[in-house]
Amino acid sequence: MNFSLIKKATFKKSVVIFFALVLSISLNKNIYSQVYIPKDIKKNLHFGILRSGYILIDENNGGDETEEKFCINYIKKRYGNDYQGRFYYFPEKKGEFYKYTKYNLGDNFYVASSNEIIKSKVIGYAISAPIEVLRFNTVLSGAGEISNEKYLSNDFYPVMICSKNEIKTRISYNQIDDAMMVAKLSKNVIDKANNVDIINDDNLQYKYEKENEPRTSTKILKGNFLNSGKQEYVVSYHKVYSQLCISYSAIVSEDGYILEDVTKILNVGRHFICFGISDYNSDGLNEIIAEDGYYEGGGYVLFEFNGLYFDIIVEGFDDGL
Repeated sequence: MNFSLIKKATFKKSVVIFFALVLSISLNKNIYSQVYIPKDIKKNLHFGILRSGYILIDENNGGDETEEKFCINYIKKRYGNDYQGRFYYFPEKKGEFYKYTKYNLGDNFYVASSNEIIKSKVIGYAISAPIEVLRFNTVLSGAGEISNEKYLSNDFYPVMICSKNEIKTRISYNQIDDAMMVAKLSKNVIDKANNVDIINDDNLQYKYEKENEPRTSTKILKGNFLNSGKQEYVVSYHKVYSQLCISYSAIVSEDGYILEDVTKILNVGRHFICFGISDYNSDGLNEIIAEDGYYEGGGYVLFEFNGLYFDIIVEGFDDGL
């Protein structure tokens, strides 16, 4: 028996299998790249929202099963099973809370909304079920300063940026609404998104939904996202058929030329809708506030350009059914 030939054949087979695996992984990476978003979560930087007269911050302990089980058990032991839609405030840091927050009473914060920047501090903790799932949040002072008529009436998305470091720039929700500018700036983004189908046409749910006209929305905000030296805009396009959707966001120049993707084209039911900008660290580059959601819920993310691509640096308040 010629063992050298067997070794050569085995080696060739191994090489073929290796490259087949590499190709398979590469193809799968391309398939799933539409839902993968790189993350570089910043410490001491959080989203804040107004709820039940308080400013809540989400430390993004994940909204995971561990946090949810803790909240359910903690509330059930003290208040019973009827907790949905309720809000429980705790002015002291209970021993069980240490696992879910790194912040202590009196810790200082800066809070930026679209109309105010205030100095704040931790005044308590809360467990609540805004939709269905119980969440744990740290509570900041200053709700009375920031929850005025202008804030509540003008901001459709009442989010705040909360940081341990000083913030000098307010959030902006000022969208481009001139019809001619919207058409010019969004054309390439919309064309690119519409070149991608949602899912396989054999899917019955897709066929059923596609019989009806989709709802579409386009949001455009001006800012300095890449420091390209050109006028820059973030364009966010969303087309939804009931439960299914396509969404795509990109930075474009004043002539509508796509300079950089903010997200890949998403066509699997998940969407990102960019609706605000900030500059939490005063470096002159704007971050992008977006809704990260699906047909039954969602949360918020903050995108920042790292010199190569857009990272998610903050996420929070992911609620849904």
